[in-house]
Amino acid sequence: TPDRSCLMCREVEYCRICPVVAAVSTGEMGRIPAWTCQVAKIMRKEKPLLLDRFKKKGQRIVKTSPH
Repeated sequence: TPDRSCLMCREVEYCRICPVVAAVSTGEMGRIPAWTCQVAKIMRKEKPLLLDRFKKKGQRIVKTSPH
């Protein structure tokens, strides 16, 4: 983020933000806009929950299907 380099983040190994895109958008390697970092953290946290919901809904659809 503008406050610190991505390399200093304890979650950097799990981050999916491309460092090249980050460098192009901010003009500095290893720094991204704060909002981009927040969105990435939210997505990382919520993705397993979302996938679990899809899986459960898919199981319900299969169970209730007349075929």
